[in-house]
Amino acid sequence: MKTSSKPNGKTQFIDVTPTWSGLIYPMLAVLGDPKVDETTRARLTFELERCARIADALPEILEIVLLSPSTVGLKALRDKVRQSLIDSGATITADMDVRFKDLGDV
Repeated sequence: MKTSSKPNGKTQFIDVTPTWSGLIYPMLAVLGDPKVDETTRARLTFELERCARIADALPEILEIVLLSPSTVGLKALRDKVRQSLIDSGATITADMDVRFKDLGDV
């Protein structure tokens, strides 16, 4: 969503991406509607399962961050985040993979 220009001439953008907490009730309402087609139902179910897998990985990620603040911990965190994204069904694009590799051994 584009808004007016700032005094420095740069365009200001406002992120209007909905939050998961804001989407959960509408998604559940759609799943509960008997008129909803199976494709939509399957897509919503996949997204809810993907979100749950990411949430399930958070305790391990937090443990790595809190208990291993060293370089080894940061590398382990990077690897865990990457693997959690893959396990959740996310597609790791070439650009994302380059960014993970650019982190090197941290």
